Amino acid sequence: MVKVAIHHAVSPYCTVVPSSSDLMNSRPPSDMLKVAWNLAWYGGIDQVLEQNGHPGINTPPEFLENLMLSPVDITILKTTNVAKGLQDCLVSITEATSHSVVSSTLARMRLYLLNDKLALKRGTGSSISTLHDLEWQTALSRFLLVLPACIEDEKLLADVLAFLSKMLIAQRDSTDTRDLNLLLEFLLRQETSPLMNLLLQTGSPAQGEMDEIQTLVRQKLQKELIGFFNSILQSLTSVTNRKCLLLAGPFRTQLSLKLLQCLRITNAPHFYGLPALERTLRGMVYVTAVPGWTLRSTTEDPYTLCKKYLTGLLEVISSFYVEWGGNAMSFMGKGVTKSAVICLLQLSYEMITQAKDKV
Repeated sequence: MVKVAIHHAVSPYCTVVPSSSDLMNSRPPSDMLKVAWNLAWYGGIDQVLEQNGHPGINTPPEFLENLMLSPVDITILKTTNVAKGLQDCLVSITEATSHSVVSSTLARMRLYLLNDKLALKRGTGSSISTLHDLEWQTALSRFLLVLPACIEDEKLLADVLAFLSKMLIAQRDSTDTRDLNLLLEFLLRQETSPLMNLLLQTGSPAQGEMDEIQTLVRQKLQKELIGFFNSILQSLTSVTNRKCLLLAGPFRTQLSLKLLQCLRITNAPHFYGLPALERTLRGMVYVTAVPGWTLRSTTEDPYTLCKKYLTGLLEVISSFYVEWGGNAMSFMGKGVTKSAVICLLQLSYEMITQAKDKV
């Protein structure tokens, strides 16, 4: 007799859980009932967190023990509530005693921004509006005041700049310019401009494992720094606030001077690198995109600044097609060439409009 293989009506590997008459013995229904009971008892999640955040407050006697929230439940409620979660993050940053605590907290805050992006959540109730009410600058501004003194400081500053860039991107379509005004005032208020001076930071040749790690950290910091400045410049393209536009002029001019110095350092034969050169030129594209970016310099007149930009950009293009011809056809080489050409086009317009008598 031929036996044909057939499927079982019920899989022999299926585990059948016997139905329970008491749903409290099952974990998911029990957790749902505990949360629903506490929310109804205290009248909302804010009252639940306030009640359970004070150990001295006793639970009412008619409260069953299996309905009391555990510390894990309280932590979950704090995390899922945007206002309480972000407030705990800012408090954690303010009271942090190590770099790792601040970095992990910033990662949590970026998750709130990512959650809003995925849920298409904007306006009231979003993480950005909540951060406005909590005054994030009190906790984060201290990391932007001084230059990093060690490799751990550089890592932390890169994380702070990454979060600020995400925050600016998240509110790019908003008409609220409070954060943008605050950052521009902060950058222009400092005479030494520590953040802009970091663009000119160069590294020594790598010697040993520690120097290689420091080089990688410094490259990440440079990437986040230029990305932060580019985020500010992109946000300024759709701004109509008068104060913000007034601050934008000096910021563009100061940044253009720093990027020009950075281009000379990056394009030097002893410090040649496509990633750094590409980041610098991308920043120049955003700086030169708005007419009048040469007008606010206290050390250079518009014509001289345009002439220096023209010389630097022509050196980049000529070096790519003469000295390093092979790099011009690479992926990054094409990006460098494209950014340099866009800068030249925008520079030509600036020279025509701002230096008519000398061109």
